[in-house]
Amino acid sequence: MEKVTFSAKEGWLRIKFVLTVEDGKVKDVEYSASRCKTLRSVAEAVAGALKGVRVEEVKERVKEVLSGISLPENRENRRLLILRAFGLDG
Repeated sequence: MEKVTFSAKEGWLRIKFVLTVEDGKVKDVEYSASRCKTLRSVAEAVAGALKGVRVEEVKERVKEVLSGISLPENRENRRLLILRAFGLDG
């Protein structure tokens, strides 16, 4: 088993995902997020969607999950923070 970490921060917002990988697939996902209900809610959806996914498909799955979540304009930076954590902010 191997652990892979993805994290990002912006101001007071912080997100960290730790993926446990076994046989090329995500076996478990743990996350920690700053005290923001919106960020925690989105992170929970992403974490749940990654279990069982092949490592090569993680970033694509993150984009899929986030594209299906509707956020108010003033909370959009939560989605961007998670994208940045996975190296998808470009």
